[in-house]
Amino acid sequence: MTEALPLLDRSLLSDRALTALVSAIRRGEFPDGRIPAEPELARHFGVSRATVRSALTSLEQLGLVRRRPGLGTWLRPQVTADVLALHGLVPWAVVLGGSHQVTATNTVRPASPAEAERLASVTGDPPGTAHRIERLLAADGRAAVLIEEIIPDDVLSRPLDAGDLADSVMSLSRQHFHVPIDHAVAQLVPVNAGQCLARLFGMATGAACLLLEEVFHSDTDEPLAQAVVSLNPAFINLGVFRRVLR
Repeated sequence: MTEALPLLDRSLLSDRALTALVSAIRRGEFPDGRIPAEPELARHFGVSRATVRSALTSLEQLGLVRRRPGLGTWLRPQVTADVLALHGLVPWAVVLGGSHQVTATNTVRPASPAEAERLASVTGDPPGTAHRIERLLAADGRAAVLIEEIIPDDVLSRPLDAGDLADSVMSLSRQHFHVPIDHAVAQLVPVNAGQCLARLFGMATGAACLLLEEVFHSDTDEPLAQAVVSLNPAFINLGVFRRVLR
């Protein structure tokens, strides 16, 4: 079972418990599909039962686990790593790490005028200065996922440098945004790879691939940042879990 979580800001405990729980799921720590009871999880993660309950409720609301009062909590067998990634519950590196040796290269620079214009078309604000973070994940030495994040400078508590990049824009927002990201709206866009992307992914120019375009919002629905995730189909095939509402 996962090691105890370190002490941290109480406002982050539920998110950290959720991350720890999903990581345990991905490591196969519940091979029979049954998740331990709340008291046991609380002891292992070093948090309260209320924090564990909040994390489990988040998974249940997404339809990723089923809970029966007095009986327990079970994983849904259809929930795979790509489903968890689409929900933002695991990083793409975790998806790739199940079958490949993964390396990551992160860089940050000022956004170009074209990138600032693209961000402005999403936020509705006049174009301003912004940062561009590029995260390139390689699987067994081959480019597998390219993540391009555009973050306006006015949402940041201070300018970014290479030591501030965290593992995702969601994590970054908790540390360096005036207001943290609450949710994202994403759409999958089928595209034909241009020359640069085709060369990066080692595919033919014009070959089919997928982009995941995301806009990140505060809890008051203010758009805070944008990301475009390019996926190499040789490594990532996306699945979606849809729950019937009653």
